[in-house]
Amino acid sequence: MPAGPSDISKGTEALLVNFVADEEAISDTLEYMKALKSDILDRIAYEKKMIQKDKRRR
Repeated sequence: MPAGPSDISKGTEALLVNFVADEEAISDTLEYMKALKSDILDRIAYEKKMIQKDKRRR
């Protein structure tokens, strides 16, 4: 028996709910990765600064 319009609508709604949940998870992950990238770049800049400072002392 083919699915009726109501069944299709319910299925579509379920997919959209899952997509929104996945989109939020992806968004959270991207925000975390941006913060991590920033922290890593800050650390690299600090290390570079310390290396340059050490070279000047020699």
